[in-house]
Amino acid sequence: MTRPILNMTEGRPKQQGFILLTALVFIIVLTVIVISTVNLSTSDEKIARNSRDKDLAFAAASAALRDAELYLSGSYMLPYDVSHKNPMNAYYSGGYKLISQLPSPPDQSDFFNTSDPNYQYTQPLGTVTKSPTINGGLSAQPRYLINLIYIGNTSPLCGAGGTVEYLFQITAQGVGRSPNTRVTLQEIYCNP
Repeated sequence: MTRPILNMTEGRPKQQGFILLTALVFIIVLTVIVISTVNLSTSDEKIARNSRDKDLAFAAASAALRDAELYLSGSYMLPYDVSHKNPMNAYYSGGYKLISQLPSPPDQSDFFNTSDPNYQYTQPLGTVTKSPTINGGLSAQPRYLINLIYIGNTSPLCGAGGTVEYLFQITAQGVGRSPNTRVTLQEIYCNP
């Protein structure tokens, strides 16, 4: 008896690898989505890190401004004596030299570079006032520079009065964890 030979390929449609191609395209699209998500997450972390570093530098510069004000007011000396408010006699003894002419504009100076012409006139936070240093991973303690800009009986910024008034420009610089993150703050200070 002879058996009929069945042809197994006749009843099936011809397969052309369509499923394989679809799976490959799906895997490629999924890989692109995952890589984009990782890159976006990394960028967000960098932005957050830079923002935090800028905030640290700003806080450090602000602390240096307050330290300079404390120095100029003389209130860091205990017991407090009103006579320490005269910068022409008491502040020299405090170890800080007040100047009226700077070699270069303070807002364009680098207070952390020893070769900067204004570096010699800067003070780190707490050097004279004994304020505590800032902990928190700063690359350097903030520094400030005090520039005497006016001596007179009446200052246009301090108000009218019959006493001798001193007007100062305080420039403070703070850095974050990265030494490249730098904030410079300036203010005009009038001795009350």
